[in-house]
Amino acid sequence: MTTDGRTTYSRVLIFLSTYPKNTPIKRADFQRKLSQIICYEKYRMRRLEMTMIDWGLIRLEGDDVVILDAPKD
Repeated sequence: MTTDGRTTYSRVLIFLSTYPKNTPIKRADFQRKLSQIICYEKYRMRRLEMTMIDWGLIRLEGDDVVILDAPKD
């Protein structure tokens, strides 16, 4: 992972820590707030969301996002 990737990962973890775990959150609100923290274009935001799923940080449930416990690195 590049330095920029590590920075993004750290920022994502900090952002996710502000939400309750295992509680559904409206996906549109989640994406809007995430885009304020990490200034990505819309197409990159979707890729970041998929990466967060791959990292085991979030799960999608219909129109909601569920924050999972962060993996212990």
